[in-house]
Amino acid sequence: MERHVVITGASGGIGKVVLKHLLENGYTVYAACRDSSRLKEFLDYMPDSLHPITLDMESLACVGEFCSEVIEKLSGCRIEMLINNAGMIAPVVESTADGYERSLQVNYIAPKLITERLAPHIAPGGKVINTLSCTINNGDFIQMEKHPPGQSIRESTISSLKHYSDAKYMMALYTVNFAQAHKEITVCAADPGIVNTGIITMHRWYDPLADIFFRPFIKSPARGARPIINAIEFTGTGENGKILFFKGNRITGLGRKFLAAAEREKEITIL
Repeated sequence: MERHVVITGASGGIGKVVLKHLLENGYTVYAACRDSSRLKEFLDYMPDSLHPITLDMESLACVGEFCSEVIEKLSGCRIEMLINNAGMIAPVVESTADGYERSLQVNYIAPKLITERLAPHIAPGGKVINTLSCTINNGDFIQMEKHPPGQSIRESTISSLKHYSDAKYMMALYTVNFAQAHKEITVCAADPGIVNTGIITMHRWYDPLADIFFRPFIKSPARGARPIINAIEFTGTGENGKILFFKGNRITGLGRKFLAAAEREKEITIL
């Protein structure tokens, strides 16, 4: 019997590690990425188990098309796991064509819409695994507002990280609400930590110095993927709509800050 998994960000550093694990363990995987050619190494040896699907999370129209394609390819089968792994830190502050700040759209708005659209197709007892960040404790609530597309402002690294933290914080709040609304689904969050992937490249003069003095001391993609893989392999279930938060090899819960603020996130409407 086929076990169907949807994963976003499948061609990134962490995504490839998770994708390899899924394929080696017999899952049928619908793998979302911007460039499917980056998955050629997997297609060469497991073409029947892997279904690459183009997804640009900076376009909400593309998000809708992606969900429709997944549902069509499922042909009535249910999803066993949805893994929202894609993420980005935007070194330049600018709006997408949809009018939302890039980090906010990629890290919160798009995965939220994917989850809502695919939720009816997740099997009872299935899982949703949302990749969060070690920065969520520094995040703040964001009111949804649109901006004219095209404006581009280079900000400091600290400002770029703040946008990322806020977006991941919003995703944490949504994860709380989704768990409470879907008690038939095991809802997990995963914190990879600081990982040696392209997401920490800021396209600034100091990137070569960071490559020498910073990257060698942070987690490899294999270590960063471990919390997500632990969530995949976890055989228990969530309890009373609570989130299982995987950090390294530990399972914790989200703190009171997130539980208290989650009610406000329920009121957000994506315009």
